[in-house]
Amino acid sequence: MPIGGVYTINPSQATQTAQKLNPRVIIPMHFKTPRCGFPVAKVEEYTKGKSSVKARKGSELEMKKEALPKATEIIVLEPAL
Repeated sequence: MPIGGVYTINPSQATQTAQKLNPRVIIPMHFKTPRCGFPVAKVEEYTKGKSSVKARKGSELEMKKEALPKATEIIVLEPAL
């Protein structure tokens, strides 16, 4: 889910979109990182106050259909270098 707000939807719009789509997994992207010079939102602006937020080490994730969570989870990956 793009959350940065510049050239994409912002954190508030991303929250509204997620509520409409009701996905089982949300992986935020297009957010502020130490290497990003664009004036985009930080991932915390999207995840603040939300439950089921999990930070994962690494920039890749493999999931299997049978292992998907029942309720929506937000998984924050580390930005790739």
